[in-house]
Amino acid sequence: MSIGIPSPIGRMPMVSSVNPSLEARTIARIAENQRGWAQEASIAAAKNGASRATPRTFVAKDPGVPELINAIETKFPGKVRNAEILVYRPDGTPYTDFDIVTDTHVIQVKLGTGKGIVTQIQNTQSLTNLEVIGFDVGKLLGKNQSFKGSIMKDASQKDIFITNDVNVLLKKIGPTKPNGG
Repeated sequence: MSIGIPSPIGRMPMVSSVNPSLEARTIARIAENQRGWAQEASIAAAKNGASRATPRTFVAKDPGVPELINAIETKFPGKVRNAEILVYRPDGTPYTDFDIVTDTHVIQVKLGTGKGIVTQIQNTQSLTNLEVIGFDVGKLLGKNQSFKGSIMKDASQKDIFITNDVNVLLKKIGPTKPNGG
């Protein structure tokens, strides 16, 4: 399967079927690196004596993503690199998204029973070299709902890390790497 990513000039489709897995990972890395452009401009401005009047912001509409970003950024400022990166197929239909991208992980956030989270994590993992983990956001949002036991068992059998505890997640992702990535 081949994919494409949105860019300032439209979707960037994969153009070769020689090594689609490598190209998919490369496209995902490009998307991950897009997060740095605005951040680098802010860092350069700060080095030149300018101060940033507004905090870093991420556009996120999926339930729980903004709340989880706030929890991560409160504990590890600068850890989150991007949010809700959409990955497209060549025909323009969505393939998956990266809910939260940090310097070390992609976190797939889901609310509800967890249906589809294992496949989503596997699809995402095929597109990046970062470790992909899952987060059940129900507890963080105060909902009386969590992933089904069968979903958690399936994830565990496939060595996929999923938690609903922010502190466990923060321990797993750790502080920002000294070199920023």
